[in-house]
Amino acid sequence: MNKFTKVFAGLVLVFALVLGAGWLTARAEAATIFSADFESGDFSGWTTGATQHWTVDAAAAATGAYGLAVSGPTGGDEFIVKMIDASGYQNLDLNLWYQATVALEAGDEVAIEYTTDGGAIWQNANTYDQNFPGHAVWDEITIPLTGLNAAVNDNPEFGLRFRATLDEATDQMFFDDLNLVGEEMATTPAPALTGLFVDLFDSGDLAAWTAAGGWSADAVPGARHSGAGGLTIVGPAAATTDTLTKMIDASGYQNLELAYWFRVRGTLEDADRVDIEYTTDGGATWQNLTTYNGSALVAGDAFWTDQTAIFPAAANNNPNFGLRFTATLDEATDGLSFDELVVRGEEITTPPAALSGLFTEDFELANLDKWLTTGVWQTSAAPGARHSGAGGLTIAGPATEATLTKMISTAGYQNLELGLWHRLQADFGPGDEVAIEYTTDGGATWQNVNTYDQNFFGPGETAWSDLTVPFLSAAANNNPNFGFRFRANLAATGGRMAFDDFSLIGEVLPPVPEVVPPVVDNGNNNNNNNGGGGGGSSGGGRRRPPVTGQVLGAATFNPATLSPTERAELVKSLATQLLALLQQLYSILLARSAGSLY
Repeated sequence: MNKFTKVFAGLVLVFALVLGAGWLTARAEAATIFSADFESGDFSGWTTGATQHWTVDAAAAATGAYGLAVSGPTGGDEFIVKMIDASGYQNLDLNLWYQATVALEAGDEVAIEYTTDGGAIWQNANTYDQNFPGHAVWDEITIPLTGLNAAVNDNPEFGLRFRATLDEATDQMFFDDLNLVGEEMATTPAPALTGLFVDLFDSGDLAAWTAAGGWSADAVPGARHSGAGGLTIVGPAAATTDTLTKMIDASGYQNLELAYWFRVRGTLEDADRVDIEYTTDGGATWQNLTTYNGSALVAGDAFWTDQTAIFPAAANNNPNFGLRFTATLDEATDGLSFDELVVRGEEITTPPAALSGLFTEDFELANLDKWLTTGVWQTSAAPGARHSGAGGLTIAGPATEATLTKMISTAGYQNLELGLWHRLQADFGPGDEVAIEYTTDGGATWQNVNTYDQNFFGPGETAWSDLTVPFLSAAANNNPNFGFRFRANLAATGGRMAFDDFSLIGEVLPPVPEVVPPVVDNGNNNNNNNGGGGGGSSGGGRRRPPVTGQVLGAATFNPATLSPTERAELVKSLATQLLALLQQLYSILLARSAGSLY
């Protein structure tokens, strides 16, 4: 062997090994989709024709106590049928054991058939007729159904049928130990869905719901459209006991819709029904959104189908919105599956409130840097946490003496008033409270303004409300040591609250006027040198000393303390000074008109 031949042979070997490894990797382990050993002694789970020569017989057992037998003479074609949901499976094979005790004659036929459309059309998988030799020994056969027709893969409307036409009592065949196997198809990754509420049912439970009855998160291939699981209900079920409920706070959303995938499992009659309902009053009443029953379902609903339903306007911006499934199913073969459920809507955008006052806070920032915080106070952009704009203030349990404090000097202000918006996000329990308090001594002591507890809110009262509180204490006026705080005590399972659009307003204190008193004529400044007055120190009683060029504030001069005579003198003096000013102004104007200014 030359060098080229060796290299070529080596490449061929490597190529063969790669192909073999690839085939082994690609070929998944077969799973049993359906099996029948007939050990029940009857045709439980099968559908049989009106005239019947198919039997479950001890003489037909390859293993165990019973097997499937058929013998003539039949009244034409006689059959037994088994519908099998093959969703999520591919590369289907049917394996069974059979025995033909005698050779069949012309016109005799025993056929194994399959359907891909729920039984509308049946196609041949294998036929035993006059060309098949009879021998009283058991043989095993594997029928590659996918090789015959790839439409059997991932098919919820797949089924098997045994059909016989035999003309003599001696014509007979036995079957036993049926196994329909296939590979589980690769799981479709769960989509990245967003919305007000999303459930892909991949968790394996219904912890996010309130479930009663037979509702379950199911991981079998036929129960999931994608991911690791789906939602399933099978009969028997009653609408009064088999419910699945989810309350959803729709605050801040409008134009709500429900999107999901569904498929029918088994056959639903007119009396069977699964309803999807909604509430806008916290569950007090429920309205129908969609109904699935025997009348509403059509051919093809056994395959996964996507569905969208629109909620009415009453669901918009509603904190008391909820969703519910109910089921009425009379047989164990009746059922539906759902997957990839989303409640979505448009976020309601409200411009930030135009706040003004001594201090305002709209909580639009992603932090609380302007406040002193202890505990779990935080800002949130969630629609239910904000009354306007892009953010609001939230608090949730567990919280013990969690405070949010702001010191605000009210110097120069009086008649203070607090305004804010609040909403309850989850009910308070005993001992839960959120208090609004203020201080007038720099935080040494705190006085209550308002307290939210389980008695403050009515049942289901979770809408936004505004609160305006005047500060009753005059000590808050004109106070540089004023402050305000929120304080919360909430249990681990207790309630949640949100606040927004906070403002502290007040009246500006009027300024204290400054008074410039004039020179007061006390009777001694009249240049009287005739001795009539005896000098300025004598005269009609004691007078205030003259004040010239001095600016007096309210603390040194108060016109209200003057006597009537002094007030008259004050008015006279003011008039004299005003006249002098007017004379000076007149002289200036004359000088300007003459072209010279002195």
